[in-house]
Amino acid sequence: MTDNLFQVEQLVSNLGIQVGNLCQFLPQEKVTDFARMSPQELLENTEKAVCIPLADDCGSPPLQ
Repeated sequence: MTDNLFQVEQLVSNLGIQVGNLCQFLPQEKVTDFARMSPQELLENTEKAVCIPLADDCGSPPLQ
């Protein structure tokens, strides 16, 4: 498993993927919506996206 993790980390690094940058994973038309969200909306949509049990609608699409 450690070898697989290392390979994934290498690939992410080589491709320049910024896993800490949520905008990197948004469709371009949603970036503006994301930038306009309040901190509360950001938290709610992040919880929905990663399906944290605290979210009211775990599994519903974020950024509606």
